[in-house]
Amino acid sequence: MILYFSGTGNSRYAAETLARLLDEKTEDMSILLRENCRELELTNEKRLGFVFPVYYSGLPTVVSRFLDTVKFILPSDVYVFCVITCGGSAAGADALFRKRMAEKKSSVAFTASVKMPDNYVLLYNPATQEEAEKTMQEADKTLASIGEQLRQQQTGGYDSGFGGKLAGGVMQTMYSLLRNTKKFFADDNCTGCGECETLCPESVIRLIDGKPSWTQKKCAHCTACINRCPTRAIQYGKATEKRGRYKKD
Repeated sequence: MILYFSGTGNSRYAAETLARLLDEKTEDMSILLRENCRELELTNEKRLGFVFPVYYSGLPTVVSRFLDTVKFILPSDVYVFCVITCGGSAAGADALFRKRMAEKKSSVAFTASVKMPDNYVLLYNPATQEEAEKTMQEADKTLASIGEQLRQQQTGGYDSGFGGKLAGGVMQTMYSLLRNTKKFFADDNCTGCGECETLCPESVIRLIDGKPSWTQKKCAHCTACINRCPTRAIQYGKATEKRGRYKKD
């Protein structure tokens, strides 16, 4: 089984690609959380994979919450692996993930990272279509290589080292402080379709009088609501209005 979390679609694409190569099935961690999953019995699994994006040099809140919430019932010899999608570097996400899995009495045999189109629209313009296509061509090659390594059940792989671990610790503190929702809003292009409410992995968005409202002070900052809005109506402050959008279908 491959468990994944994805805001704009990159990690979902990576997970489904690896699943095809390995003849595995996939499950969305955010959906499992919304369904109030508390336990996964995986006693017949030979492999257990996790695929997710790096956020602030570490783990997205959805992945952290999933690991906090869900108990795994695993065979002792299960092969656990992790594939991290990123626009530049996976930084310290691998180390943080291994630490969290160790707390669950499970060791991670193999980690890997794959560069995919950058899309954190809250801070900068996402990749253009041309840039995204070029990046995806290389990503497909990387995923094919990772798939073969996983088939052979190789160990080791990507290791962030001391610098990545340090960056992960510092940046995750910033992530906790900065992932507020007060700047999110829907402009006049909003049709009240409810797509943002459906997509929100932390169920922060609710339609009130036909318009989205952010009902909690913090969210994952996955940017699914902005990048996937069919009318480009969701904004974060003033900057995103002039920026592009990105999603991987």
